Amino acid sequence: MQAHGPEAQGMAIRLGTLAPGEEREIAFEGVPQQEGDLAACTSVAFQPSLCSTIAVGRPTLALERWITVDGERVTSAYACDELQLHYRVTNTGTGLAEDVRITDALPEGLRTADGGGAIELPVGGLEGGASAEKTVTLQASSAVSLAQPATATSAAAEARSQTGEALTIMQPAIELSVDAPRHVYLGRDARIAVRVANPSQHPARDVVVAVPLPDDAERVSVSSGRVERDDGAFRIGRLGAGETVDFAIDFTPRKAGRLDGEVVAKAYCVEERRAALQTEIAGIPAIRLEMIDIRDPVPVGENSGYNIRVKNQGSADDTDIRLTAEIPEGFEVVSASGKTDVRTEGRRLTFAPLERLAPGDTADWRIEVRALKPGEATCRIEMSSSANQQPVSEQEPTRAF
Repeated sequence: MQAHGPEAQGMAIRLGTLAPGEEREIAFEGVPQQEGDLAACTSVAFQPSLCSTIAVGRPTLALERWITVDGERVTSAYACDELQLHYRVTNTGTGLAEDVRITDALPEGLRTADGGGAIELPVGGLEGGASAEKTVTLQASSAVSLAQPATATSAAAEARSQTGEALTIMQPAIELSVDAPRHVYLGRDARIAVRVANPSQHPARDVVVAVPLPDDAERVSVSSGRVERDDGAFRIGRLGAGETVDFAIDFTPRKAGRLDGEVVAKAYCVEERRAALQTEIAGIPAIRLEMIDIRDPVPVGENSGYNIRVKNQGSADDTDIRLTAEIPEGFEVVSASGKTDVRTEGRRLTFAPLERLAPGDTADWRIEVRALKPGEATCRIEMSSSANQQPVSEQEPTRAF
């Protein structure tokens, strides 16, 4: 650049912006106009500035709400279930959401563990992209709908949850009836018929029936494949709304006594049901009478006789066992002895009563006679007892020569 004339006393050059470390060179050319020293002055001027960056954030909130039972999301639950109400609040924007809080008003039929109906949960601050979860334990008493949304608020944002689906609270019921015989005999099959019904509109789960069978019962079986036996328990499992299950328990008792107790039906979250069970297990006495002659044939003037045995082949005691015998003509009684005393009146013998004979036990007597004349004669014996009011008889022929 050149400057000419007396008015050209100075020159200004704008360089714009110099970056840190940047250099520029400027050359001046001129023609001197007079003799002497030529003085030139250069000055540099700049305008100082200070710059800074300010981050401007915009936090926004999103809120989720759901219910679980044992860790699984549900839309239905049993009245005795412990419900977990979950909230998840997320800062979906940028910057810090300060003083975040969750509020929720519960519907009738749904309450917190301490009976409260309003929920207020402090969350604190949430950076952008961060989430926080809160859980509240609830108890339900009726079918409810989470129609009213929950709310999450901060100093600068607010969000509402989705309105939840209806939460169905199930309250099933069970009914029990039992048909059992009043009397059962040892060694013979017995049957207990059971009916379990669910009259409610909700399924009953974990249904089980406990039946007090005798400890010594044999050949226990269940008539229905729908029922699984587990010792004294009979498991049905799930019993649908309005469903009925009938099954019979067959068994053989091996010990006399009284089956006196209760059949109990239980299910999850259902009041148990009971039915009385009263069955008399009785044995059956079965007395067998035997008589065998000792010597046949027998010479006249010599002795023979009869061995008499009574055995209880049944499953219960027999009592008041009485015997009488009659020796035939041509023979005379020499002696008589055995389990009880024997009284002789001519050819007739009367045995003292045997008070009791247990199952499997025997009682024996022996009658000794002498042959008086040749011929064939028959000895006859009769027996009666509490179980055998009509006398039974046995005969044994003997020949004398």
